[in-house]
Amino acid sequence: MNAEYAVYPCAMLGSVENRSVSPVFVGRAAELTALTAALARASGDAPGAAGSAGEPQLLLLGGEAGVGKTRLVEELIAEACRREAAVAVGGCVEIGADGLPFAPFSTALRTLHRRLPEELAEAAAGQEGELARLLPELGEAAAVAHRLRLFTDAAGPRADPAAGGGS
Repeated sequence: MNAEYAVYPCAMLGSVENRSVSPVFVGRAAELTALTAALARASGDAPGAAGSAGEPQLLLLGGEAGVGKTRLVEELIAEACRREAAVAVGGCVEIGADGLPFAPFSTALRTLHRRLPEELAEAAAGQEGELARLLPELGEAAAVAHRLRLFTDAAGPRADPAAGGGS
């Protein structure tokens, strides 16, 4: 993975340290296998997908505090980096009993918007208004494009002097 595409789980928390203490990965082999299978499907490396561009994948990992979620995600990110995949990670921040329900999605979208703006714009084409609920920056781009279309429609077709028209 290129360093410019690297995205870390604590994007919302700035420079807070997020590495696990132990370099040894224990007890989550089945979960890691399921996650790396999703990575293979995304990259088109899954069995039977030879030459395929892959399928988008969205993974949501949940569980009680201390069960190894962060360590599991770190292992998946390391594997994704070995495969040179673009990775966007969002994390939950608990604020009171409810937390921020869409914070992981907003964080991941914001990272993609910063790191891969053209690819995100292409993937989100036509859905910017909906996605702007999670990431207002996407709505701003859609609003500018809409205003530009209104302006060009209002201006009407320009006369082509070469065709004998115009002023």
